[in-house]
Amino acid sequence: MTASLAGSASGGAARRPRRGALTNISTYKVAVYNTLREEIKTLELQPGERLVEELLSDRFGISKTPIREALLLLESDHLIELIPHVGGAVTWMSLAEYEQELFLLDSLELPALELVAERATEEDMARWDAKVVDIRRLSRSEDRLEYRAHVSALHADIFTVSGYPRLVGIISSTQMLLFRYSVLFIDRDPSRKSREHELEIVTMRVRHLRNRDASAAAAVVRRRHAEQFKRAQERVAAGDPLVMPYLAEGQ
Repeated sequence: MTASLAGSASGGAARRPRRGALTNISTYKVAVYNTLREEIKTLELQPGERLVEELLSDRFGISKTPIREALLLLESDHLIELIPHVGGAVTWMSLAEYEQELFLLDSLELPALELVAERATEEDMARWDAKVVDIRRLSRSEDRLEYRAHVSALHADIFTVSGYPRLVGIISSTQMLLFRYSVLFIDRDPSRKSREHELEIVTMRVRHLRNRDASAAAAVVRRRHAEQFKRAQERVAAGDPLVMPYLAEGQ
């Protein structure tokens, strides 16, 4: 089990049991990376929490070498900061990073959506419609992680239609960094305002793409992202105890 820094974030959802020893030697690095990345994205591993190589080696039942390689990958994702001779620590969250990643996503989406609107087939759109139905159903569920996984899957499916794998990769990387902000500021928003904004993005983006109107789809996303960020600012300004423990000092 990983060790936590004193004063690590509190007030989140109860933690799920973390995965134990690995058995497939060919996937050690990838499996450790995927497991820890998922735990960081979902806030199971919280900002400031240490990832000590020796403890991770014991947890997964493998040597330190694949652990170290997995930590390097997480550092390249900006999800952890490596500490010499120790391991890593999960990076702190901030309003500044949240705003920057939303800006980058919005900047990428308009040209990408133009390609998607031009190239999407009726089969693509039927698949998106079915996924929207599932997402709307899951939005009423208490299983927020399953809901969020479906939202991410729809997002990836839409932009894959652009036909540009590198563009899809950049968008996916930005989405990955935004995932834990979505968990914190959307899924854990008692007012449900941010959830409603996100659900409108999901619904209206697909609806506008059906009409081949990329500009309208991008406009909905930008507007609702701005409203989500404003709601996050309000919660931070009010010192919301559900979010403050996750943010770096001074945000």
